[in-house]
Amino acid sequence: MIYVSSLAFGKRTVKEISDLAIGQKLNLEFSSSLPYSSENEEVFFAHTGEKRIHNYFPAPEDPFVLNLASGNDEIRNRTIDHCMKAMDMTARAGTRYFSVHAGFCIDPQPGELGRPLNTSVDFDRTRHWKLFLSSVRLLLKRAVELDLELYIENNVLAGFNYTNNINALFCCDSMEMESLISQIGHPRLGILLDTAHLKVSANTLNFDLDQAVQTVMPYVKVIHHSDNDGLTDTNQPFDEAYWFLSHMSDFERVDHVIEVRNIDSATIKQMSDLLRINMSK
Repeated sequence: MIYVSSLAFGKRTVKEISDLAIGQKLNLEFSSSLPYSSENEEVFFAHTGEKRIHNYFPAPEDPFVLNLASGNDEIRNRTIDHCMKAMDMTARAGTRYFSVHAGFCIDPQPGELGRPLNTSVDFDRTRHWKLFLSSVRLLLKRAVELDLELYIENNVLAGFNYTNNINALFCCDSMEMESLISQIGHPRLGILLDTAHLKVSANTLNFDLDQAVQTVMPYVKVIHHSDNDGLTDTNQPFDEAYWFLSHMSDFERVDHVIEVRNIDSATIKQMSDLLRINMSK
């Protein structure tokens, strides 16, 4: 099934986005692009079309960066609480999974996302990995209670955040995504593969994109689609030259999300058709 991220609709209110998606008969992913609004939950439950919750929705009134691997107990606990609430909403809405970004070894501020992060701080990557696994296990326990699945999205590692070959972000490459799945060993855990994140990370870490897709293929349950120049995650539209199209036929049975910023209905249709055509090849 093909969804469209709320990111595609620009700076509209959540109600306006919901109405547009219903009017255009689009399946909607309520995502991190939506700021806090007192009507977020009400609009989500009133939305009559196919819907999913991803990551930072519903945004809290007091902004923070979700981090399942934070060494700050307050931030990690707030992150877990947010995910629990989103999972409860997911279950009440009768949808089957919730997805969230992999964790970090640092705690960026909301305004730093997509920009150079302060990676010069000392951290113990092994300790943060253990915190990340612990948080995921807590969420999976709740997922079982709610009869849901949990999907973790790969992070994006741009070159400006890879100072001195130190990576503060988890699950940027296929090996770490595979390690997450194997170490947790839970049938309700899967991967949300962001192709744009993978493209930038591959350029930074110098790994083969196609081989990475083959490695994670068994674990991928949802795919986010957008394109970029390989240097920065910019959520640009994709066309016939999109690198991932050759892999589409291997992912017929997973959900696909167009996560492109500020596009019109004609562009959404073009990209949806492109995904469908290549899925059936």
